Amino acid sequence: MLSVFIVIVCAANLQFCIASIGNSSINQNYTTRTVPPTNHRRIIVVGWIHKPPYLYAVPNTTQPSGMGEEMALRFLHSCGATFVDSHQASSEFEMINLLRKKKIDVAAPIFEPTSDRHYSEFHFIKTSDYPGTVYISIENGDVVLNAVLDAWPLVAFNLVLAAIAGIFIWALDTYWNPEEFNRPFLKGSWDGFWWSFISMTTVGYGDKVPKSVVALFGDIDGAIQALKAHEVDGIMLDRFTASFYQKQDKLKALITVKTMQFQRDSGFLVSKSRASFANCLDYVRPNIYQFGLSLANSFKLIPQKPEKTASVFDDRFTKLKHVFHISLGVLSALLLIGILWESVCYKKRQKKSKAKQDLDNLGFKEKKEIFEELEEGRRALQRAQEQLEKLHAKFQQ
Repeated sequence: MLSVFIVIVCAANLQFCIASIGNSSINQNYTTRTVPPTNHRRIIVVGWIHKPPYLYAVPNTTQPSGMGEEMALRFLHSCGATFVDSHQASSEFEMINLLRKKKIDVAAPIFEPTSDRHYSEFHFIKTSDYPGTVYISIENGDVVLNAVLDAWPLVAFNLVLAAIAGIFIWALDTYWNPEEFNRPFLKGSWDGFWWSFISMTTVGYGDKVPKSVVALFGDIDGAIQALKAHEVDGIMLDRFTASFYQKQDKLKALITVKTMQFQRDSGFLVSKSRASFANCLDYVRPNIYQFGLSLANSFKLIPQKPEKTASVFDDRFTKLKHVFHISLGVLSALLLIGILWESVCYKKRQKKSKAKQDLDNLGFKEKKEIFEELEEGRRALQRAQEQLEKLHAKFQQ
């Protein structure tokens, strides 16, 4: 739980309060809208995940620190909120579920695509432009990422790898998570491919998440240590996050290979139930954005080695073709094994179904024979009764 912050807010006049944190540029650069009075509940519960430097845990305290905390103190309070509580979630998926269940009012940090919002069910407040993602490696002598980003072979290669990863994640997770990764191979491998492809191309929708122990890696510190130990070939970090760890001297002996720009916005989500509060934040959006830019200026990543130019069609990288062919072979083998395994399971199910059907048919046949015998006995009794009636009639005569 966060320590209680008691803030004196301007309740009499909300627009005067907003103007006190802004500047005259609002009226010039932003269309003024009428903000509802601050009659909404002022206790704001903020859900957050460990994502330095946006928000991160501080040792020996439950209060988060970072860029998000500075914005919260400046703007959330100014819109009539008393920031009294917070909840640290283990993942974005958990944080969004808490927001949907209205257990929290604000979720941060969130990285949304600029065109197609993943979480359109909530109010999104932009705080800054996404700084880009950097690919960091221990050495870049064989790295061709700089060239293949714009080359068509990368698409096919990534799709093959995504399919392979999808089959593996299905095999690893279907036992613990059959609802999201179905047991049948064809349907389950498609679920795995979808998870792999979405996780590769975006930050993930959050509709599928691995739950088995072998599917989880750890935190950023663990990823950096794995890179230094040559357990992985590279890691991808937000530029602000990379700058944060660079200032802590945790990226020594590592190389910044490539910077990738994605069309995303950084910000936080506000629950629809707090619409008036979201309107207030939307009103001061220019101030929030300017404040975010001032904070972002303190996080400058210093490239630790000049980037090298490489071409996917260069003779030096003919190994890529061999890797691609091997990947196709692995994918074909996995698909063949999966289909054969599904066929064996299907035949077993068919045998069980046939045996059960034969047993049911046998029982039905026996019931039919018993019924016929009963009918024959009933007819014999009926004939005997008729004979007795005739004898009785003769006796009376």
